[in-house]
Amino acid sequence: MSPTGDINGDGFVDFTISAINTSHIYFVFGNLNSLPPLPGEPARTFDLTTLDGTNGFSIDGVIGEALVNGNGGGDTNGDGRSDAIVAAPNEGRVGETNVGAAYVIFGTDSSHDWPASFDLTSLDGSNGFRILGAAESDLFGFPIDNRSDLDGDGFDDIIGAYSVLPPLPTGDPNDPPLPPTVYQFIAGSNLSFSDTIDLKNLDPSLGNQIEASPITSSMGAGGDVNGDGADDFILGAGLDGPAHVVFGGDF
Repeated sequence: MSPTGDINGDGFVDFTISAINTSHIYFVFGNLNSLPPLPGEPARTFDLTTLDGTNGFSIDGVIGEALVNGNGGGDTNGDGRSDAIVAAPNEGRVGETNVGAAYVIFGTDSSHDWPASFDLTSLDGSNGFRILGAAESDLFGFPIDNRSDLDGDGFDDIIGAYSVLPPLPTGDPNDPPLPPTVYQFIAGSNLSFSDTIDLKNLDPSLGNQIEASPITSSMGAGGDVNGDGADDFILGAGLDGPAHVVFGGDF
């Protein structure tokens, strides 16, 4: 479960729930009834099958592909509203498997009518867009985050990883070196987005890549640690490994 910011513009923070090993993700809109019970009050129960567009919505993966996580809270298109993002690292393209994809859903004002079930194929650049991985087995999108303005231009950016789980070393000295983990930076902007950003043919003006240690396995927003006006992000290296803070700036 992750917060997404206020994607429906009603003044309450919303959240998303992922159903493990399925193609379903649920977005639940915050409201007064979602506040935690007071001491002595019984626990409150919410039935996800009651989502009807007024209290939230569900998303099914494209052609049944698993949606592994959803989050959000950043404003990628600079309209003052929180945007959501979901990842499908096993999504493919013609002739390639496990390329990976992420879907950015733009937030709206409170007058917008959300459907009970949101169709990811309806994203056309005006309501959000898809980011498609560059090559087979990239598994792009796990993890992915849109809550940081990494280049300090006033727009929250997207950063996502290609395959953060490289093959484990066997101990054989003849094993090839582990490849670096590659993170893809996509710049936020108030310019028009196309319906799909294909990382195989990425326009350099839209973003670039960052290589990290091969044991990097997690990522998170870090705020502006060094006070230079650009947000930073944190890379983790497993349960026993170090964490690395990467300063934002000119990407």
